[in-house]
Amino acid sequence: MTLLVQKLSIFFALASLVQGNVVITEIADKGTSRDVCNGKDWIELYNSGDAAVSLDGYVLHDDKGVVHEEAFSFPLDAMIESQEYLLLCVEMMLDEDNSLVDPMSPQFGIGGDDTITLLRAVTETTEAANDTEAVVEKASATTLVVVSTVGPLPNTNSRFGVSYALDPDTNQFTYTQTPTPGAPNVISELLTEAELLANIRSALKAQNDLGTKFFGMDDRGYPVLDDEFPAVLDLQVSMAEEDFSAMMANASWELYKPFSNATLVNPETGVEVWSRTTAGQIRSKGQSSLWMPLCLDSTAIPFQLDFSSRDLNQTLFGAEKIYLRNHMSDYSYMRDQYYYRMLARFGLPHLRGRKTRLYINGQYKGLYTLLEAPDQDYVFARNFPTFDPDKYALFKVKSYALDCGSFTEEEYRNATIRLEELQAQATEDGKLPPYLFERGEHNPPVEVLGLYEQDQCLDNFLNDLWRTWVDVVVAYEQNDRDCGETLVNEGLIDLDLGTNNYKNDMKDFVNRFYRGDEPCTEDCANQANIDEEMDVQHALRAIAFYAALVVSDSPLISGNNFLLAATGDDLGWKFFPYDFNVARVYFCHDDLCNTRAVHWSIARPTCESLESAPLVGPLLSNPTYHKQYLEYVREFLDTVLTNSSLIEEIQDHAAAIRSFVREDPWALLGTYFSDELSPDAADWREEDRRFPLLPTMKARAEDLREQFASIDAGTFPRGPHVGVYGDNEPWEPCPDWRSAEANRTSCEQGCMYDGCHIPGLAVESFCDEETGLCFHGDYDERCRGIYDEEKYPGMENTEDGRETFCRFAAGVPVKAAQCPAPGAVTLSSSNTGESSASASFRVSLLVVVSGLAAVTASLW
Repeated sequence: MTLLVQKLSIFFALASLVQGNVVITEIADKGTSRDVCNGKDWIELYNSGDAAVSLDGYVLHDDKGVVHEEAFSFPLDAMIESQEYLLLCVEMMLDEDNSLVDPMSPQFGIGGDDTITLLRAVTETTEAANDTEAVVEKASATTLVVVSTVGPLPNTNSRFGVSYALDPDTNQFTYTQTPTPGAPNVISELLTEAELLANIRSALKAQNDLGTKFFGMDDRGYPVLDDEFPAVLDLQVSMAEEDFSAMMANASWELYKPFSNATLVNPETGVEVWSRTTAGQIRSKGQSSLWMPLCLDSTAIPFQLDFSSRDLNQTLFGAEKIYLRNHMSDYSYMRDQYYYRMLARFGLPHLRGRKTRLYINGQYKGLYTLLEAPDQDYVFARNFPTFDPDKYALFKVKSYALDCGSFTEEEYRNATIRLEELQAQATEDGKLPPYLFERGEHNPPVEVLGLYEQDQCLDNFLNDLWRTWVDVVVAYEQNDRDCGETLVNEGLIDLDLGTNNYKNDMKDFVNRFYRGDEPCTEDCANQANIDEEMDVQHALRAIAFYAALVVSDSPLISGNNFLLAATGDDLGWKFFPYDFNVARVYFCHDDLCNTRAVHWSIARPTCESLESAPLVGPLLSNPTYHKQYLEYVREFLDTVLTNSSLIEEIQDHAAAIRSFVREDPWALLGTYFSDELSPDAADWREEDRRFPLLPTMKARAEDLREQFASIDAGTFPRGPHVGVYGDNEPWEPCPDWRSAEANRTSCEQGCMYDGCHIPGLAVESFCDEETGLCFHGDYDERCRGIYDEEKYPGMENTEDGRETFCRFAAGVPVKAAQCPAPGAVTLSSSNTGESSASASFRVSLLVVVSGLAAVTASLW
């Protein structure tokens, strides 16, 4: 009997308990172990009778009732033998894309105060005489009667690892610390909260320890002495050829496909060192690191693998999920691996990584850094030893979260048009289709252009980003122009791990400290209370790490691409540094800043003023916190950056992977990798500014020594809180600490003078370092498709008569003009038409992908 038939044709008699042989005997509403139902909820039935019972016609439901679509009807052939226990795992699926339901799995989740009810269908036949024709008529009706019900669950001791079980001695239900799924119940005293927490932490530590030798490092970032693996392993993945082809053809969807098995092989000996035959799942993963390789027709796209999707006990040396990161923007092939080791040595949250070559169905894809995924409990517990499963959260801050709320009227108009398109595709109940910033089949494929079409790939990528940005504005409108609601609800600041309890806290934090339309005022006076919401000392250590290594894709400069953790310790949000596969300086006047990156002032490590950097500015604007931050930089310099054993470890690793780098699609026979072996700090700045890792580390360390000597002597020229001649100019990018005056560029005042730099424009100001000329411009849709420096029909000059032309810049078509000379009267942000307060977001995108284009041009 199907549930649909029951709903349409059966009347229900919910009587009091009817005596029956099949009863509910045990319920786990939080799961009990990784070995049972893959960690999910479960329900146990028991047949106390002397004969087998067919479960055809039986229905199981929770508080939502028997008519709800999630009420579970047993299959026609379902049986429970005499004296048998039957375990029902909740919400189990038979495939990786969650489209095929296990026919013996109820699809309702069990809440802590639910009532679980088992019913069976009873058919009754009645007879009635027809007086006219003296004929006896028979009629039948089917009734669902309750045969067993448990609840409401008291929820007082509901937690992972315990069950609510029928005590055979008292015939009453109670919580037990000894779940027995599929076996007679055992009632035992519950562990105390402290005992339970200690057990959980111990289990997670054991899981973490499985990877110590594999990743070749201990929890402090030091190499293990008994590392038994070579520098590079081969990861061989097998999957159905149809799934492999579909995954690669639709890589922009970033959707999982199943793989049948995976194996790690020592390439030096051919010996298998690890293997799993239980199915897992794999998908493409990334933004620019995925989009550009697809367009350039490179095989080395980034991936994510989930080994535990079908079996929680199947891990890769403890790791349930891993990332395979390509090296499109890092010639060293080592930053993703060794920056995390530096973090570990500095006592900060970190991931573990190692090198692997990836083969799928025997096809070589490239050389990757294999990283633990951060959204795993054991990773969190390693990094935050006070781990409590009821009090933790990990949020990923994505690129589209930047500048929320700072949208222009033009962007709102585009969003209105886009919303009409989405509404035309809405479901009957009004649900809109997915946004472009969400993963899924709605995302268009990336057009493959080939290796020699870097410029066109770049243009296409920027257009794709712009289309997606419009959806961000739509989502903002749909969430009542509330940044916290928008970013958290739509996954732009995404809860990757932990409890939902912190979502409201994150929304409040965003609205107070991360809105693009409410930036810091002078000295961040309006956000000085951020120390009430962030773990200050932890944050200052993270900022010190970023600043010492000049990590541009970070809260210091790009303003995004990091994680925020809550640990329940009441100290506030903590930075979890993330993503280090970019070598050059991006997001900050890169043509200029890459020429003096190692001389970047430690006193003002942000791109422009401290106030311009969300989350960082409010902390470093505080003199006390700034002083403590400088001491953390000094500590990192002395204990990590100049540590001889670390430098030797990096040198040895570079030598060990050199031959493998030559084979990678991004390396072009390892043309530039030899620079990584240079012991000379002077080699940090090369012709193409590739920033080889070791020379750059050495050059930066030498410069930091000089900066601290100047600070200690009281002769540091300029910088917040420590400058003899005062602070840097607010507009001054990447200040060279050695200069007693504002750092000059080939352009007058770096194009930041009044009349040229106009806040709110799509391109607020731009310095052409080759010509020394300054430009600015704003979004103009009519420039789309017009060649650079050409005009569209009817294009007017500026109000003061300056020649205008089209440029594709900052990710959008722009109507641009050369700036007037300093002191000349010109347009202001109030009379230039539509302003673009989201310019920093778009300029950031332009800078990074422009850098990628330069990288790919030199690579290929």
